[in-house]
Amino acid sequence: MKIILVATEKPLLDAWKRHCSDLPGVEIRTGGIIESGADAAVCPLSSNCKMDRGISLHFKSVLGAGVEERLGKLVREYHGDCFPVGAAEMVATGSGTLPYLIAAPLLETPQILKGTTNPLLAARAALKLVLDGTFRDGVEKGNRIADVVRSVAFPGLGTGGYQVTPDECAIQVGMAIREVFPIV
Repeated sequence: MKIILVATEKPLLDAWKRHCSDLPGVEIRTGGIIESGADAAVCPLSSNCKMDRGISLHFKSVLGAGVEERLGKLVREYHGDCFPVGAAEMVATGSGTLPYLIAAPLLETPQILKGTTNPLLAARAALKLVLDGTFRDGVEKGNRIADVVRSVAFPGLGTGGYQVTPDECAIQVGMAIREVFPIV
């Protein structure tokens, strides 16, 4: 699997390079995540599944409100009222540019995430879902995700309003990659 680490700002780009450039299968790119060419992108959000701020709002505005609605329905079916940190779910976007979106909660209640391991938990959940999971809805329902999704793009996890530093994010995403793909 190819992992694409995307940055629109130099501090995150530099952190990705410092902490993840030596990982096989990892590409580091500048620019937009939707235009990254990945089969799926990770969407960090809160456990209420509202795509109402930061990168999740960007995904919703570009991919349409239907993504949030399908995701909410899927999460309620499999997780009830709370989508916990350390879990992940995937929905089809209906977009040829970015076919799938992986939702991975960063927090359950409003908080500053600096100094937490929440980016690690979210990244690990997203990677394990792609590696070991099956589609829960859509035309691929029941099929192995890894047979369809060959590349995943990550934005900074918590690096916006949740105050995770670019280095904290890059270190934790790198740890998740090494943990899920131990040959790395």
